[in-house]
Amino acid sequence: MHPAQPVPFPYLSIIIPAHNEESRLPATFDKIAAFLKEQPYAAEVIVVENGSTDRTYSLAQGYMGSIPGLKVIHEEERGKGLAVKRGMLRHGASTASYATQTYPCP
Repeated sequence: MHPAQPVPFPYLSIIIPAHNEESRLPATFDKIAAFLKEQPYAAEVIVVENGSTDRTYSLAQGYMGSIPGLKVIHEEERGKGLAVKRGMLRHGASTASYATQTYPCP
């Protein structure tokens, strides 16, 4: 039996506030995954879904197996500022940034 490998401390956290973004999240995830694949450091992606009426939350959860370090948070209250704040309070990296759906690359 091999000991568990330590999870590398993420250098970068990307916070994505998401309200009713079901149609745009797949492209966002594809671009972020491609960007992170090329980086020499560990990263995490935190999606904060806040009050969506579409499938944003379940769609984001569906990507958890394909994007390393992906965390999905559900927040009842709406508001982009609140979503960014929640993500910033939960990140574990030494550097954090947020990306909107209109400019999904860090």
